[in-house]
Amino acid sequence: MFEEELFRNRNAMQTKCYFIYNIHILNNILKVFSFNIITKWPPHHHRKEDKEDKLHVYLNDIVVRPVVYALLPDKMTTTYEDLFVELQKLPELQSWNPLLVICDYEAAIKTAVENKLSNAEILGCLFHLCQAWRRHAEKLKLYNEFRVGSIQQFWRLLRVLPFIEPTKIPHYFSVILATVQTPQQQSYFDFVAYLHKYYVRGTPTKPPRFPPQQWSCSTRIVNSIHRTSNICETWHKCLNEVTRKSRGLGKTKMTDLLSKLQSEDEHTSHDADELSRNPNFKVKKSRHVKNVLKDRRLKKAVENTPTPPGVPLDDLPLLQSFVHATQ
Repeated sequence: MFEEELFRNRNAMQTKCYFIYNIHILNNILKVFSFNIITKWPPHHHRKEDKEDKLHVYLNDIVVRPVVYALLPDKMTTTYEDLFVELQKLPELQSWNPLLVICDYEAAIKTAVENKLSNAEILGCLFHLCQAWRRHAEKLKLYNEFRVGSIQQFWRLLRVLPFIEPTKIPHYFSVILATVQTPQQQSYFDFVAYLHKYYVRGTPTKPPRFPPQQWSCSTRIVNSIHRTSNICETWHKCLNEVTRKSRGLGKTKMTDLLSKLQSEDEHTSHDADELSRNPNFKVKKSRHVKNVLKDRRLKKAVENTPTPPGVPLDDLPLLQSFVHATQ
């Protein structure tokens, strides 16, 4: 691991960005998770709005670990772009250009990836997608209707729409809308207009900000690629011991955090070395059986290739098969 200090001048103010990285692993990575978390740093070290960014990567088909840790001064697109540029300035990473980036729906990250990692296909996190939809429904005071009201089926079907192929999503969105009986309250129509504008069709003059190609999970499911960045959030539990170290009697120290990150990176390097020698090396404990079985059911439903004389499902029956598979 190495530590770098980057200086740049923005609006006549000098800001500082720290990052730590594992070159050996990152140089061979074509799939990247970008996961972001706002961290309340000790006041005597950094401003409270400082942002810790991590790039997580696949060590093998299922194991995801962080290999870059960056403490950034803000969440601006130019800041993310600066980070990518500085990484690619390293001699070992001058040709590094990942093919796949899975991230949340923060516009600044998306734009920075598009501008600086030109070969990368950007895929959105399914959890953050449904979270964004839910929050907008709550803002419109509509979510309770999804839970216990007259349009529960609409919400169940909408949540499995990402399992449809991108080019077919507009059609299947219409299939979902056809299940809703009218009349409905104005907030429902406002919610549908929001989905159309930002996720499905866009407007007559502008495509959707988040087109179906970015949030459809059908290809990911078939190829056993993660649908969410939740695995990155799970890793953050490793840092809990840093905040518990003071037992609430003192402030969290930056030196303790750095020591923990270095320790975790040693584990990551060890696991990567072992996997390079033995692809069957067991990195972590097995997943819960119920999650494995659910993924199998969902993959079978998405592949939608029944044994003859059966025929593939379509329209509402296909969506309902996804609902059943995820239960």
